[in-house]
Amino acid sequence: MGKFKLFLFLVHVFAEASPGDSLYSADIEGQATGTVVNSAPAPSGGFDVLAVAQVESAATQTLHLKAVDGAVLSLKPLPYTLPE
Repeated sequence: MGKFKLFLFLVHVFAEASPGDSLYSADIEGQATGTVVNSAPAPSGGFDVLAVAQVESAATQTLHLKAVDGAVLSLKPLPYTLPE
């Protein structure tokens, strides 16, 4: 049986994020590595975002909003552990 390649991540970004916005990383040229599922303004500024992304990209690369050189997303701790 194969491994899951997409996971739901909680991230924070200091730019406006909307459901459907694409996420990019340097390891996948020319195509999105994930998508914003939901977002809400964060009390400390910026937006807290639920996003689905390829686990390899999120674990080893910096994720960016809307473009490879877009706003940087900061991963926040998940309320669950990822399987090995």
